[in-house]
Amino acid sequence: MKKKTAFITGANGFIGSYLIKYLAEQGFETIAYILKGTDCNLLKNIYPSLKNVKIIEGNILDKKSMQKHVKKSNYIFHLAGVVQGYNQEEFDRVNVIGTKNLLEVCSEAKKEFERLVIVSSSAAAGYGTPEDPLIEDKVNEPIQNDCYGISKYRMECLVKSYCDQLPISIVRPCAVFGPGNYVVLDNYKSVKLGIKLMMAGPKRYMSIVDVEDIARGIYLCAENPKAIGEIFYFSSEGLVSFSEMSEIVNYKIFKRKYGSLLSITVPQFMMHIVALIIEIFHKMQKKPAPFINRSKILGGYAPGQVVSAEKARKILGWKPKFTIVETFTREGKWFQDQGWI
Repeated sequence: MKKKTAFITGANGFIGSYLIKYLAEQGFETIAYILKGTDCNLLKNIYPSLKNVKIIEGNILDKKSMQKHVKKSNYIFHLAGVVQGYNQEEFDRVNVIGTKNLLEVCSEAKKEFERLVIVSSSAAAGYGTPEDPLIEDKVNEPIQNDCYGISKYRMECLVKSYCDQLPISIVRPCAVFGPGNYVVLDNYKSVKLGIKLMMAGPKRYMSIVDVEDIARGIYLCAENPKAIGEIFYFSSEGLVSFSEMSEIVNYKIFKRKYGSLLSITVPQFMMHIVALIIEIFHKMQKKPAPFINRSKILGGYAPGQVVSAEKARKILGWKPKFTIVETFTREGKWFQDQGWI
């Protein structure tokens, strides 16, 4: 039987850490390719044994650093990317140019890969609502001025130009939650204080997916021949609003009644001002761009972030293991186990 070897960029990220664990458990020998100078704390927390995992430092902006590792692998999983940046150029430099480098390395390797799975984002397709969710075959564009979504859209356009050369599948994760999701920690801390931050305007719904479920979906894209040349969304059953998310956390993690939180509504213009101030503060201190930035605010105030996972169910036989409530409960308990809330 042919040995399964996988090269995974962004392997120490949130989704990447779970994908490494899942692939290793399926018998893959994995090359965890991480940005030089970053740590593997989350990966080691999620998968302490690191069995069948070889950690390699590099940079997708440096083609040479990837070449020999790509040649050793028959599966490629591309998760590396920038989710925080100050301007369009910063997002494009990694998400577009970095991806171009990887595709060129794969093309120049002159070997038959089993699969290249490129992890994009639902932000590449803009917004979806309960009445009109995002589906893979619909022509969509990112939200105007959403630098992250625009970079992922440009990345996908580039990737599609290689589909006649390489066996590519594209995954567009919606909002991903679960144990290890550092970026939502502040929301848990606010809820612990009894506060629920609300965005002004009508209630907006979003699809979410558990990090373990999306990792399994990415794996299925690599193993199913029908996934070649296709795009997939993955999402849990049902939808949730930001308000409901806080109420679930309040009830399941802090054991308080639904509706007991103090609601504070924040107008969109105020959120933009706050995000701008945070960005300026980070720039002055020469820090990386903050997670809360003006680009993120645009997505948060979109009419909705709803996707349909029907295609993944039909073609891949995928279905979520975790409900929305179970995912937020697992996430919150992980924060408690770390002593952070």
